This record gives sequence, C-alpha cells and structure tokens, in this order.
Amino acid sequence: MKINQQLRFIVINKQASSLHSLIADGKYRNTALGRNTWKKLIGSQSSLQANCNKEGFNAAGSSKGSSKARIGILGNNQKHCATTDSRIGFGTGGYQDDTITCGNDAAKGQTSDNGEKHIKAMGYILRNCFWHIFFRRSKTFSLNFIKLRQLVKMSELLQVFITAAFLLLTVNGDKSSSPACAKPYDQMMACNLICNMIQDSDANDAMKMLQTKLEGLIAAMKNPILKILTCAVLFISPASSCKEHYEKYKRTKSQVYPLIFGSQNIPVYCHMGNFGCGDGGWTLAMKIDGKKKTFHYDSKFWSDKNVFNLPGGKTGFDSEETKLPTYWNTPFSKICLGMKINQQLRFIVINKQASSLHSLIADGKYRNTALDRNTWKKLIGSQSSLQANCNKEGFNAAGSSKGYSKARIGMLGNNEKDCGTTDSRIGFGTGGYQDDTITCGNYAIKGHTSDNGEKHIKAMGYILVQ
Repeated sequence: MKINQQLRFIVINKQASSLHSLIADGKYRNTALGRNTWKKLIGSQSSLQANCNKEGFNAAGSSKGSSKARIGILGNNQKHCATTDSRIGFGTGGYQDDTITCGNDAAKGQTSDNGEKHIKAMGYILRNCFWHIFFRRSKTFSLNFIKLRQLVKMSELLQVFITAAFLLLTVNGDKSSSPACAKPYDQMMACNLICNMIQDSDANDAMKMLQTKLEGLIAAMKNPILKILTCAVLFISPASSCKEHYEKYKRTKSQVYPLIFGSQNIPVYCHMGNFGCGDGGWTLAMKIDGKKKTFHYDSKFWSDKNVFNLPGGKTGFDSEETKLPTYWNTPFSKICLGMKINQQLRFIVINKQASSLHSLIADGKYRNTALDRNTWKKLIGSQSSLQANCNKEGFNAAGSSKGYSKARIGMLGNNEKDCGTTDSRIGFGTGGYQDDTITCGNYAIKGHTSDNGEKHIKAMGYILVQ
C-alpha cells in the first residue's frame, strides 16, 4: 500500500491457480499472518479493534453491512466476528466508512487500538513473477492502476514481490484512436522504449528494490515519449523466432521482440532486413568477445543448454557477451556469422539446415562446410592471415594432433599438407596452439607460410540464424 508516497509491503505464501480462484466464488479462505503484519501495510497510523482478527480472502462479518475485505483482516470490539467495525485490506467496504476500498477504517470509540481512522491507500497486488500494467489512452497517458495477470501455466505463489519479472503494458482505452487498435489486443513483453526486464534472483533484494521500481515505472508512464507510441509498437505477440516476426507479422524494424520457448517468453533483439547477411528476420544466438575465455573451444557452453547473460540478448552488435535459448531451440536453414574489429563489422553466411546450433556443435563431431578460405578471410578483412594448407572448415574443426588450433565454427590452416599440426585459424569458439587466448578472431603463426604474416586478432563475434 502507498500512503502519502510511502510504500509498504507484506507477503502471503499461498499456492493457487490464480487470484480469481481464491476470491471469485466469495468463499472465505483464511491466512495466518497476524494483525501486526497486516498493520505494517499502514505503518504507525494503523488502527484495529482487539477482537475477531479474521483474516484472509473474502473476510466478512456475519452481520449484514459490517466491515469486509476481499483480501485483509477485520477487527471487532466484541469477542466475535458479527459486527466488525474495523478493517485493513484490499477491496474493502461496509460499516463504518463504506467509501474506503483499500486502506484502513477503524470506528470511533469502539476500542480501536490507535483511535478512529479513515485511511485511503493506493493498493498493489502482485503474484509470482509478472506485473501487468494498465493505463488509459489519453493525451497524458495517465496511470490508472496496477493489476496482475497469469500468462503461463505454472504453480503460483501469491507473493508481493517479483522474481525474474517482466514489465507488461496493456492499453485499456479508445479503440477508435487508431485503426490498429480495432484489432484484438496483444500483449507486449519488455516495451523496448520505456521498460526493462527485471531479474531479481533473491526475494529479499526484490522486496528492497520494489519501491524504487514502482516509482520508476510510474515516472516512465508520465514520460512524453508515450505520446508517440502507437498500437503497432505497444502490442507485440510472441513468436518462436525473429523470422516468424518478420514473415508472419510483417515486423521489419530491428528491435527487441518477445520469443516464446515452451512456457517462457524471452525478449531478444531481432535484426531485421539486410545488414550484410541477406533480407529477413535474423535471430541472435550468441555474442562472443574474443578477448575473453567465456566461449573458448573447450567451454561447456558449447555442449550444454544453459543461458549466459540473458540481458545481453536485448542489445545489438555491441560488446555484451551472451548465449540465448535460441542456441538449442531455434531451427534454421541459414547461419549469419559476423565479426567486429575496430568498430568495423563484416558478415558471411553459411547455408546449413539444422534443428539448432546445439545439434551441430554439442556432440563435438566435425561437420564440414564449403565456403572456401577467401570467404572466411572476409570476416577479418585485409589483415586476415591463414596458412596455405589443410583448409579444414565447418563445425568442431580441429587438428588431429592434440593442442593445436581448433574452432567450433571456422577454418583451420597448416604449413604442412595435412591437418595434423594446425597453426592458424579464423573462427568462433577457438583455441589451441600457439595463442590459446584468442576465442574469436584470427590467429596465424609467425614464419610458417601464413599468407599475410603473424596475426593475433581478437574480434567481437556474432552468431545469428534464420
């Protein structure tokens, strides 16, 4: 509850399929927080009578017209719950002040422990891990209220904190204001203009941060930028890939879109149109910093199904490393490979059909491609260097001798006419002799027939699929 700009929170541990299932039938369902916990919502000004202390969902006195609350606690001066004269809660009504629908009402001169009160509060009810924000379409886009809605099937705990939450926006307003608004409303996850995905792994941290987040959201809702938003921007249905967003929903703007994987909706930056790999919607799978060991050839991330730095998937061709669920979930017929060196981006395309990148790489088996050395060298540009022989390219490319150059995706070179002691490479997820620190980019050994001399080029790498 918020009273005079002061936010206070309490938590109910209660498992249910939805809030509707707890409240809609009007049946009383108890909780066991205790009066002192409920009073924390109001603070030092709270007041309740000493008796009754009926708390929970659909709490009501047995006499008609007495205090009642959809979620809350009741008090009485008599030692029963018939003529309840005080309450703290949400969705309240009844004697003495029927105008208070959220807050604290305590009758005058009826043994209320802190005197007569008529406190009207702004109430917030959140459950499990989703916020649903409603506001009306108007010139000011004023905030109406905050409500929660179940978006995926899961076992739910009714808890007033957020864990791994998404901010959602829904317009409740004038459907005639835009032709697009005449269509059924979709839901948009993580509005890229004003909202961010919230990931609080710890409930205590979430409780501490919730006040700031609510205040920040309310401030964002008043931002003039909302005046220029249209239904086309605000309402985006999840799709399984950026290609689906592009082809099915005709979304051609490069930005964050929701992608659905089973019961999960994940915001991912979709690169739309031809930026160097051909037209269409391109789904990001990985971003690799060649200076770091995160995605070294020997890293477990190539074989497992664990994400790395999920928020990094919401940004474009920057230096944020990431591995997304698209690595093991997204089928494709094309792979777009990009490298950035000194702010210069270069791309090549592999035509390869597979159920996922994981299916091509995780088992460690070599799978060839047929791009040729000149195509791979385009990723580096004029500074690229490879030895003349071997030219083994594809997925899980490695020399036959232990410890030599290898690449999860890339090409190897050698001075001898075999692939035993490979001394040069261009690729992604690289490692081995002689410079094991380069995990994305180009390495070529000194004095061993490298066609452009010795190189130690560490690149920022991007892997996308379509």
